Amino acid sequence: LVLALLVGAVALGLYLRTMSRTFGWGDTSELTTAAYFLGIGHSPGYPTWMLLAYPFAHLPFGTVAWRVNFMNALLGAVAVGLLYLVFYRVSRHRGAAVVGALAFATTITFWDLTTEADVFTLYVLVAALALHFLLRWRETKQERNVYWLALVLGLALGNHFLILLLVPAALFLVWAARGGWYTLPRFVLLGLACLVLGTLLYLYL
Repeated sequence: LVLALLVGAVALGLYLRTMSRTFGWGDTSELTTAAYFLGIGHSPGYPTWMLLAYPFAHLPFGTVAWRVNFMNALLGAVAVGLLYLVFYRVSRHRGAAVVGALAFATTITFWDLTTEADVFTLYVLVAALALHFLLRWRETKQERNVYWLALVLGLALGNHFLILLLVPAALFLVWAARGGWYTLPRFVLLGLACLVLGTLLYLYL
């Protein structure tokens, strides 16, 4: 956890240093304006991102654009910290996890996404969180990690449908690890309930 925080802090410093101070091109101006007025962005509306961005848009310092860009930089740093945990669970090597997380943090695409308002930074964060719970479940076999995974996927659907690409891989890993036991009605119903609970954010629209 200490190394995850340190890696995230390094990424945050980098992102704040290079972050845009005003409105950007394309969707960024629309998303920032919609977040300030607690509105709705272009399809699919991005309720998860809007509800997160609204309080940042009303912080008592900086311009509206700066505040929302700051949120994006912060989300990017949290995502990098979570990716450190994911890489460590896969490699079991702290040095490799640090290098992997910082390498991802400085890729041109992700770095660019953290410098202005954009929904894909939050997408990377929730995807990393989902992978974290999935790998944690594989280690501990504690059911609650799968339920947390389902909730995170539900919340992620309120940000971007791209997260659906993770679902087949997650289901296969669960099935491969425990087989038919995880098709029991109780498990399926509880998992679906957590998934639906996350998607209730669409009521915002």
